Amino acid sequence: GGPSLLAAHGRRVWVASDAGGTVTAIDGRSLSVRRIVPANVAATDIAATDGSVWLHDAKRLALLRVDVAYRSVANRFSRPPDLRPTLPGVDFGRGAVWATDATTRLLKLDAEEGNVLRTFDLGRPLDDVAVGAGAIWAISGAAGRVFEIDPRTGSIRARIPITGRSGVSDPAPIAIAVGEGAVWVLNGNAPSLTRIDPELA
Repeated sequence: GGPSLLAAHGRRVWVASDAGGTVTAIDGRSLSVRRIVPANVAATDIAATDGSVWLHDAKRLALLRVDVAYRSVANRFSRPPDLRPTLPGVDFGRGAVWATDATTRLLKLDAEEGNVLRTFDLGRPLDDVAVGAGAIWAISGAAGRVFEIDPRTGSIRARIPITGRSGVSDPAPIAIAVGEGAVWVLNGNAPSLTRIDPELA
């Protein structure tokens, strides 16, 4: 099947395939395929660490850790059932994996073993998450906000509204990334891209 998502770590780029349910490692220099993992997933987000690939699986409604060496699913964290439709996120940074699970919770997980280290309740339904610029950044489409989170305490440093008012036609954050000295938020409803200066957040 065709590629749907990708994540880079070190010299490798990991590509998830919706149709094939596989995760493929590609060498970033030679562009050759180094490994194919038959994970049987319908990935909605992906992150990579030294020995693992983390994916949110729409089939199982779970966060999965794929052990690269054994080419198999090593950990599975099920999402609570009967929740609102959402696309929870996962990212790697500051020595840990950070994930949302379609609730108000932000999870900090051990990057090697997959154990949940800490759980932070932010009080608003969370969607995607990103790590960088000295913080953890999470979005809530329902609240129309970006949260800047202290990675040590889990406390919210800043609540950043995407729009001054909330309505069905106003921008609502659906994805977030950190890079090039800024936090970038992709918005739905009114398709747009928001740039946040992390120093002024």
